[in-house]
Amino acid sequence: MRYILLVIAALGLATPALAAPKLDPNEITEAHFIKFEPILMTVVQERRIQGLVQLQVTLKLADPNEWEEITRQRARIKDKLVQAVGGMTHGAIRVDRPLNIALITSVLQRRVDAQLGAERARVLIIDASTRLQ
Repeated sequence: MRYILLVIAALGLATPALAAPKLDPNEITEAHFIKFEPILMTVVQERRIQGLVQLQVTLKLADPNEWEEITRQRARIKDKLVQAVGGMTHGAIRVDRPLNIALITSVLQRRVDAQLGAERARVLIIDASTRLQ
């Protein structure tokens, strides 16, 4: 009996893995999205810390079949997003004015495009807020 189980197990390991089915880019699924932890940064105005900005960013992939490949670059993408937000906290993002979501999205999109190539993923800002210090 043990011999039969060993043969079955060996045959199972020798069977090539089945390829994942191709996903339809036009049918929205969870594979279209890569979510990031919120970005929380201090906001500096007039050389003083005035408050905080928090952004929840998600990428919407043009092709869900690229999810694995783009997910492998997740840490680099997150670094680029954090650097971009950090650059905006000294003027473009202010706690005493409404956030310019279009400007922030545009800046983040340029960073993502530089990392991945144009039109592979679209930046979505799911939530954005500022808090006075």
